[in-house]
This record gives sequence, structure tokens and C-alpha cells, in this order.
Amino acid sequence: MPCYEVRLVSVEFHAEHRDLLDKAIKALDMKVWEQTSARICFTNGITLDLADGRAQVPEGLQGELNKLKQQYSREAVKQKTAKFGWNFQWNNQAKTKGTLAKTYL
Repeated sequence: MPCYEVRLVSVEFHAEHRDLLDKAIKALDMKVWEQTSARICFTNGITLDLADGRAQVPEGLQGELNKLKQQYSREAVKQKTAKFGWNFQWNNQAKTKGTLAKTYL
């Protein structure tokens, strides 16, 4: 493969709630290069097409997209638990586990 050729991988990425996606992007400190209501382009070459539910990812950066998907899920959990008055704390060692608690007065 020539050095000037870039391979892209197309991956499904369904983010129905833009506000949660924006919070996830901010939490990961991802740099946005260009943004519209239906498309987000990052400086690392990842492009999210929100209308089609697809992401174009340069080869080797799949891990970055996976981090964004995980953070999007975390933001959704935080929003839903807060809506019902629960407190959710993520475990710092195991980033996929946490503690859910509710205080009754």
C-alpha cells in the first residue's frame, strides 16, 4: 500500500440523542474539526454520519471510536439514573462497573 493511501473502515454508530453524544465528546476531550446537525468530523480522521448511523474510521483508530461508544453509554446511564433519583458512581478500576444507590428520607 502506498504511503499516501488511507484505508477507512465503515462501522455502525447509532447515537439517537445528540446531547448525550456531545457530553461524551467533551468528556473524552475529542477535538472536532467540522460539525453540522447530521455530521461530525474529528481531527483524528473519524467521521460520524448521524443521519445514516455510520462512522468512517481510519484503519487503526477503531479503539478511539469504541471509547466514544462506551462514553456515550456512560452518559446515557448517568442521565437515566438521575432522572429517577438514583446516584450512580463508576468504579475507577473497572470502568464497566459501578455502584447504584438511592437515598430515602
